[in-house]
Amino acid sequence: MDDNLMSCWRLIYFEISDLAMNKSHLQKIQGDLRRIISSTDYYFGTASPQGTHEFIKQYDIDQFEKLAYVTFLLRLRANSISVKTLLDTNAINSWPLCHHSVAILMRSSLLDCLCVMAWSNDRDFVRQLLADSFNNLGKNKLWKLSDIQKENLNRLRDMFCNSKIDIRPAKILELAGDEALPVYLLYDLYSKSDHFSVLDSMVFKMSCEDQLTFLEQAVLVVIETTKALYLMFEQDRMRCNVLITKLGRSQQYSPDVPTST
Repeated sequence: MDDNLMSCWRLIYFEISDLAMNKSHLQKIQGDLRRIISSTDYYFGTASPQGTHEFIKQYDIDQFEKLAYVTFLLRLRANSISVKTLLDTNAINSWPLCHHSVAILMRSSLLDCLCVMAWSNDRDFVRQLLADSFNNLGKNKLWKLSDIQKENLNRLRDMFCNSKIDIRPAKILELAGDEALPVYLLYDLYSKSDHFSVLDSMVFKMSCEDQLTFLEQAVLVVIETTKALYLMFEQDRMRCNVLITKLGRSQQYSPDVPTST
C-alpha cells in the first residue's frame, strides 16, 4: 500500500486514541463537518462525474472504480450534511433528541470508511461491493421488475463479480487490517442504535461529553477516509492538495499522488 494511504490509516489509529484523552466540543465537530462538506462541494462543483449508465456502457473496471469513488464521496457528504443539520437544529440543549439519528447516520458512514480501508488493501473488494448493488433485487416485489429486467440485473452483478459475495463487517475488517480496529469499534458502538437493542439505551446513558467524544472520533475517521479517497483517485496534484486543504489538514501530499492503477 502507498505510504500516503498508510499515513491516513495510522493517523486514524493513533489520533482516535489521543482524542479519547480530551473532551470533544460541539463547535469543533460542527467545524469538522463543515470542512468535509466544503471539500466535497468543491469536488462536485469542479467535476462532471458520469452517470451510472455511462460507466456500465464502457465495461471498464477502472471506470467502475471511479463510479465507486464518486459514490463513496456522495454518501459521506450526504451523511455529513445530515449530521450537521441535526446538530445545528437541536444543538447541545436537546442532544438526546438527535443523538439516536446521528448515531444511525454515523454508523453508515463508518461502514463506508471500513469498506474504503478494505478497498485500499484489496482492489478486487470493490467489485463485490458493486455487485452487491444488484444482488437479490429481483426477489423484492416492490421493485416490480420484469423477467428481462431481472436477467439484466443478474448480468450486471456477474459483470462486477461472478464469485461468492462476502461483504460482512467481519470480512471487511479482515481486509482492512489492524489499523481499522478502532474504526470497527466505533462502528459497532453506533450499530446498537441502528437496530433494536437494549444496549442502545446504555449508550444514551453515557454522559453528553462522552457521546460527543465518540462523535468527534467518528468524524475524524470520515475526514481521513475522504482524504484517502482523494489520494487514491485524484491524479491532478494541485487539485488533490486543494481538496485536502479544504478538509482542514495541514499535511499536503504533493510528491506522488497514487492512482487506482
